Amino acid sequence: SLSGKFWTAHRTPAMETSRPHASAAPALALREAAELIITPRQEGAAQQEPPGAAGPFSRRRVAFPVRLLFERWGGGMGSVHEASWASYLPPDVSENAWFARAACSPEAAASVGRGDRVVGRVWALSQDQRGCRLVQQALDNAPGDAERQALVAELRNHVREAVRSPHANFVVQRSIELVHPSALQFMIDEIMQAGPTTCARHKYACRIVQRLVQYCRPDQVEELVESLLVDFLAVAPHQYGNYVIQHLLEHAPEPQRARLRTLIVTHLDRLCADAHGCAVLRAALTAGTRAERKMLAALINENPELLCAMRGKRHGEETLRRLRIVQEEELCEGPNEGRLPGSLGSLPGWTGRFHGGT
Repeated sequence: SLSGKFWTAHRTPAMETSRPHASAAPALALREAAELIITPRQEGAAQQEPPGAAGPFSRRRVAFPVRLLFERWGGGMGSVHEASWASYLPPDVSENAWFARAACSPEAAASVGRGDRVVGRVWALSQDQRGCRLVQQALDNAPGDAERQALVAELRNHVREAVRSPHANFVVQRSIELVHPSALQFMIDEIMQAGPTTCARHKYACRIVQRLVQYCRPDQVEELVESLLVDFLAVAPHQYGNYVIQHLLEHAPEPQRARLRTLIVTHLDRLCADAHGCAVLRAALTAGTRAERKMLAALINENPELLCAMRGKRHGEETLRRLRIVQEEELCEGPNEGRLPGSLGSLPGWTGRFHGGT
């Protein structure tokens, strides 16, 4: 039985000496296999266990039954998840089953690197922590673009779920970075169906929107960016959406970048009054040409209320610091070097120092 196998694998030296006819070689082989199976994180956890916790059910020994399961039933890596008894396995065992198989068999480990064991299971694997790393490894090690595109194509009709997954979103991001833009059109289409604004305001999906804008052709993402510009006030001051707007300032097509800067100028009061909006202003004072940064800095500096509104906010102090840098660049070109013009220099309580820096 499995329990008998388990206790056989965990014989102590005292047990071996009490049964002289028992061979120590199988137990030694299992111990060596377990050292291969245990991940560094698990090994660290095992080392931190108290001295009395190193029993047969400790975290360090969870790999033993995994090894024995594969020896006993001998199926492919998918058999553990498909068998009726798989639901009784502890979470640690089921999550590490694929890695255990790869660690026990050099041939299986090599096949994982080639992607042979991932084909046909990309979406299923992408939904958990261990599996998503296997898929990313397969994408990195794919022999050619055709094989890589075949793996990415398995995400079709699952993008809306994948971009909201804490694990699958990394697979989508890696796919966008590695695959030719022409093979990513289905992802853009599914993002448009889900709603670009909704995705831009999501903790994980906002990353996918950023990668698509960065790596896809301008004609592919034009409609996507346009939708975000229409809902500018719903995205820019948002805790996740502000990162998307910052990314657009750097990677959006040029005509839409110009429109974005116009929207920022139009809604300066709303952005200055919001902590996340201040982060957008800081990005606008960093990206773009010197003339664009100079114009925006002048507009902010002309209104002391905007400067006061940013003080004390999470990103407000950093934005004020960036504003001062832009104005110092302007002073280096003029005759009044060293003197801050306008409202920034006369801001009530202004000492020339910012919270966290000078």
